[in-house]
Amino acid sequence: MNLLETRPYQKLKLPKISKYFSVLTLFLVLYIAIPNKVMSCDVCGCSTGGLYQGILPLFNKNLIGLRQGYSKYNHPSTLLNYNGDAKVLHDNYYSTELWTRIYLHPKLQLMAFVPYKINQRVDENETIALQGLGDIKLNLNYMLFNTANDTGTIWKNALLLGAILKLPTGNFNARTPQHLLFPNNFQLGTGGTAVGISAMYTLRKENFGINTVGQYVVNFANVNSYRVGNQTAITSEAFYWNINSKTRFLYHVGATFEHAAQEYSFEKGVENTGGNTMLATGGVDFYTSNLMLSVVMQLPILQQTTAAQPTNSYRTLLNIGYFFGRDK
Repeated sequence: MNLLETRPYQKLKLPKISKYFSVLTLFLVLYIAIPNKVMSCDVCGCSTGGLYQGILPLFNKNLIGLRQGYSKYNHPSTLLNYNGDAKVLHDNYYSTELWTRIYLHPKLQLMAFVPYKINQRVDENETIALQGLGDIKLNLNYMLFNTANDTGTIWKNALLLGAILKLPTGNFNARTPQHLLFPNNFQLGTGGTAVGISAMYTLRKENFGINTVGQYVVNFANVNSYRVGNQTAITSEAFYWNINSKTRFLYHVGATFEHAAQEYSFEKGVENTGGNTMLATGGVDFYTSNLMLSVVMQLPILQQTTAAQPTNSYRTLLNIGYFFGRDK
């Protein structure tokens, strides 16, 4: 019982938020088209989010899954939050990820995340959106130790250390019909490579435990000499396993802290970028011998941003996975 853990200008019909928790077919909804028009507001609210992965089980099995994420950012009333004469109301960020975890060795696992993204902006007059492939992320983890099978102690713990590589596969030069670039934080990708480190630690006594995951990512400039700020994310959650003969429920609650440094254009700091966010995080995971289903909600409890930056309203995450292969 181990635990650790583009196409712009396409018309889409936006899925309702209530469907995120109803049926698994919501993964297909994101590929239906949303209206796409011109945007001039250059302030976006996605710079401090997106690193939460949830609690990932260490069953010593390979895993493949789909992960559906949504976050909403409300715009303040400033002169920077307008598209022409129309006030921007909010931004919606949808992401559907195909992801996998493959054990290359009993102590070495490779994780890959391939996102399909929809970034949508709603103002008083119109809806604007981009959709397409985002930046692919790879995470190679080494298990430094795991005492889950150690009968000499009632406290079980595991530590994984990892290296992160993000590839610039998402479009970062999408333009309006007037040939103006969309804002950098509204693009599907950053255009720059990123590298980072990660750590995942679990401490458990019987069915209770604590899981902590940390990541630090360094972003490099793209060909437009624009560099996204370096990102830090730390999540710590208490959890409880409810186990019977065939199924397992994992209940978890905790907090997530995210920091995004200021962004740079031609080596000069960009105003209204970067910031800190603290979120209350909680969810329920369901497991069988070969399947997992996870539902997570995150609510901001502290946001440190400039007056012109949108504020995060909430985030949701729905994850379904299939276990296969190695089990030793």
